[in-house]
Amino acid sequence: MQKLNRDDVALYFKDEGSGTAPPMLFVHGWGCDHTFFAPQQAHFSHFQRTIAVDLRGHGASSAPIQDYTVEGFVDDLAHLCRELTLPKSIVVGHSMGGTIALQFVARHPEHVAATVMIDSVLFPSPAFIDNLRPISDALFRPDYLVALASLQPLLFLPTDDSTLRWHIGQVISRTPQHVLAPALVDHIFRYDATSAAGAVGAPIAYIASENVIANVHRFQGLCPELKIGQALGVGHFSTLLAPAQINSMLEAFYRTQVP
Repeated sequence: MQKLNRDDVALYFKDEGSGTAPPMLFVHGWGCDHTFFAPQQAHFSHFQRTIAVDLRGHGASSAPIQDYTVEGFVDDLAHLCRELTLPKSIVVGHSMGGTIALQFVARHPEHVAATVMIDSVLFPSPAFIDNLRPISDALFRPDYLVALASLQPLLFLPTDDSTLRWHIGQVISRTPQHVLAPALVDHIFRYDATSAAGAVGAPIAYIASENVIANVHRFQGLCPELKIGQALGVGHFSTLLAPAQINSMLEAFYRTQVP
């Protein structure tokens, strides 16, 4: 992996592939790391440059004691794009990474050729918020790993691969508590996607999983150019659970929508 520093914080990323096509910038979700896009990076790096990041506080990147917010993650992505002198990129974000990608294109359109959000929580229903709030509160307590375990029914289908379920749980549980708790609160309860959705001026897509957790109709009302897809038969972590479906949809979006 490669590394950049920003204000004494080490930000790691995996840079693979080359070509004249727009690079693909992969942004993982809450508690995850760059390997959650490994099937996509392995596929697309045959055709173009691909960069998969470890967000601040995640994976190999530094995890300073601080607040962890969507805006802060956006600042780190902008720093990476400037330091690597990347041309406009296709930014692909899963879960919280999709929320970050949306805010990134709204704030930094000069860096973005297109955006794909994969099963990100946008405009969630009151029932979803009510179910998640006790778990979110519990993440600040000493027994926060119990709260993490209680997220499983929200994230997985009973039919999801058991080995991958275990692996995903292990990665998330290794992410520091001082990162997990505030990052969840900020991107679920505090972040309002309304202004960002209305500001998007580049091609954009949303790929849901079997259980749709975003209000895609409201999203499309704010962003009429939004393309919507769905991975069938899998839970939240579709990049790992259904890589062929995700890769196919990314290819179709790139081929038909990206100049």
